[in-house]
Amino acid sequence: RPTRWREPSERTLYELFNPDMSNRADRSNADAFLAEAHHRIASPFLALSFAVIALASLMLGSFNRRGQARKIIIAAVLVVALQTANLALLSAAKEHAALIPLIYLTAFAPLAFGLFVMTERGEQAFKSALAKWRNRGDDGAQVTP
Repeated sequence: RPTRWREPSERTLYELFNPDMSNRADRSNADAFLAEAHHRIASPFLALSFAVIALASLMLGSFNRRGQARKIIIAAVLVVALQTANLALLSAAKEHAALIPLIYLTAFAPLAFGLFVMTERGEQAFKSALAKWRNRGDDGAQVTP
């Protein structure tokens, strides 16, 4: 009885990095195997990025006893956008292996940025950049108050 062909998501990490090149289906899906393997390696760091985004969103700025709803909504939107970007990149990387480094970028860049803005120097730089962005005019020129 022949066995059915298993999708990349059903295989072990070892099988993803070492596909059976004598199998035509495995040969034609080599990029998908590689993308899935790298996605599995980057995913734990993506989970850390989600946590750091939530922490950075809540810790930056002033404390308001009435609630943190706006900060929580911003954190949730950022996490959903990051997850969407990561899944889109995984899908694209299955077709084009050259996009695999971007899977790591979506996992590590938010982590590094979040950790940086939680430092005193990073928070000041972030607040300064945010103030400049808020004070720009419609044509991109600075608006004086």
